[in-house]
Amino acid sequence: MPAPGTPYVSSRRARNAHSSALSHDFNPRNLEDGYYPSYDCTLTELFQDFLDLRVCSRPGLNLSSAELARRRLADSYSPDAEIPVPSAPSVLDDQPVMQPPPERQSVRIGNKQKAEAEEKHKSDQERAKLLEEAQKAAELSYFQLTQERQSAAAPKDASAADTSFGSEATVPDTDSLTIYPDFGACHTFGVRETRPTNLNRLYSWRLRQRWRIVHECYSLFLENKRQPTRHKPNNLVERRIWDQALADYLEEAADDMVFYLSIYFSINLSAQAVVAMVASGLHWKWVHFTRNEIPEINYAISLEMLRRRENDWKNEELHAEALLKFEKAKLYALGTKKSDQALAEMRDKTLQIVNEHIPYGPTMLRAKRKPKPEPKGKGKGKGKAKEVSEPVEESGNSEEEQYEQYRLAPGETEAVESWDEQDIEGSDDALDF
Repeated sequence: MPAPGTPYVSSRRARNAHSSALSHDFNPRNLEDGYYPSYDCTLTELFQDFLDLRVCSRPGLNLSSAELARRRLADSYSPDAEIPVPSAPSVLDDQPVMQPPPERQSVRIGNKQKAEAEEKHKSDQERAKLLEEAQKAAELSYFQLTQERQSAAAPKDASAADTSFGSEATVPDTDSLTIYPDFGACHTFGVRETRPTNLNRLYSWRLRQRWRIVHECYSLFLENKRQPTRHKPNNLVERRIWDQALADYLEEAADDMVFYLSIYFSINLSAQAVVAMVASGLHWKWVHFTRNEIPEINYAISLEMLRRRENDWKNEELHAEALLKFEKAKLYALGTKKSDQALAEMRDKTLQIVNEHIPYGPTMLRAKRKPKPEPKGKGKGKGKAKEVSEPVEESGNSEEEQYEQYRLAPGETEAVESWDEQDIEGSDDALDF
């Protein structure tokens, strides 16, 4: 694994992708997606030595409809809200004073006024009850969300519980909010999973390589837009127009990026920082953001307004400051020496975010190594696979040192679970691809 500060040099593969993106033959309409291979090659090469970090194209970040409703309810909670107390049933005060009618008419009017007063009292009671229930629900959601945000600094161990379950079909969630940045650098961590006792889970357990992902976070996002034209004009006036068009595309990408980061920080409550990269064609810039620099989502507005990203979704002041930070960032062109130097710097900052991300218990560490079992027979060298459910003693070691602690010793053989098809009913059909 290269040390921080290791230089990055664009490979021939990346340079070919840059040239192809600017080609009249292979990107004749100068489309945005024509530049995707350039960033795919560049980012993949940039992080190729870090096996737990992968570059994802159009990663989907989702807030379900249930979670949106919970956040909206929590935001509506106000500890100072007062529940109206219904008054006792009485004759309506705003009724006009009537002249004494005949006795029969007087009884009928009195009964009508009494019925209206009782109906109003009943309506007030129902309204007060609904308001009280809504206040309690909002209060519960508010305190649950507050507790989650507080516990995000020390999340529970995700590897200790069996979270697997059977599924047959995907239920569409049409009222959810899903966003798709162009690229993301995703850090994942997995633990070895012991052989399940439920025979129905053996097939998927085998396909997962007896492995289960227990931690996932994004340390980098990229949003790209098209480039004004392939050729920058020599004419001074036309060049200024070209420069302004480039700035407009970058601002559009930055505006989208701030929205994406707001959603990401809403989903990952443990994340404290992220690297944001915006681009127009082969021109790009990057910024390091902390959680406090990104406006929070205003859940009080409707889902359609969120999807349209209307102005009410954000805190205007924080949003303007984030865009200004993008505007002040240095601009680079892929394939140049300065760009390669900036990419190396961005890579180091991205890895720093990964290493400083709060671990989910032992989910960023491997479980304690158990004593190697004695071989059952001479030369077999097979033992029971390592368990992952026991807690790990966390230390201030770097991620590389933590991983190094659990690597196999020289000459040690990885314990392998036997895959005996005779133990599985109907396994011949189940394992046929």
